Amino acid sequence: EYHIDCLPAETRMALMQQIAKEEADKSQSAETREMSSAELWYEFDLATDKQKERATVAHELCVRVRTYVDDGMNQREAMRKVADEAGCSF
Repeated sequence: EYHIDCLPAETRMALMQQIAKEEADKSQSAETREMSSAELWYEFDLATDKQKERATVAHELCVRVRTYVDDGMNQREAMRKVADEAGCSF
């Protein structure tokens, strides 16, 4: 068995890229675990009133964006319109 430094530079680079991709795929799949509805509500129930209020406002804004998108507006335009209506910056 040979050490990786004995391989040509192109081969070393290809192996390192392959290993990096595999590690990135592993970490990404761990980060994107789906949470159940009960888990999400548990997190919400633990939040302070101020956090709950902020989450509720954010949800309402998201629903408004979704409504505009469903009506045919592209997402960026919908986000700008909702931000303008809410007096927020986009």
